[in-house]
Amino acid sequence: MQKREGTLRRELSFIEAIALSIGIMAPTAAMALNGSLAAGITGSAVPLAFLLAAIAVGLASFSFIQFSRYFAHSGSVYGFNGVALGPRAGFFSGWALLGTYLAFTGASTAEIGNFAQAFFASVNVNVDWLPLALVAGVLI
Repeated sequence: MQKREGTLRRELSFIEAIALSIGIMAPTAAMALNGSLAAGITGSAVPLAFLLAAIAVGLASFSFIQFSRYFAHSGSVYGFNGVALGPRAGFFSGWALLGTYLAFTGASTAEIGNFAQAFFASVNVNVDWLPLALVAGVLI
């Protein structure tokens, strides 16, 4: 069977499955690591902080839904803020979003290094997390 250009495939290659697994790992790691870290620092107020964060994310999602009803723009927060608040706010929003993506990538690679270090420690191999994270960042 010949594949046509522009059609969807219903299978993933090995590399695509690895990339999808890494992409899914970040939200899971956030829930697994952030709660315990925050609880160690702040105590019993962590569930309230997570509830307030969930409400904030829900309101942000609602605003994206509303903007999407009025403006068909592929620029995400850059496009919406540029239309609603002016080009300067859109420019700042676009760069802030890029900074968020870069920080997210750094945090995800650090988590990979942390998990890989724990794996190697379980098989009695002593490796620092930073080289593992750098290798993961290059591979990603």
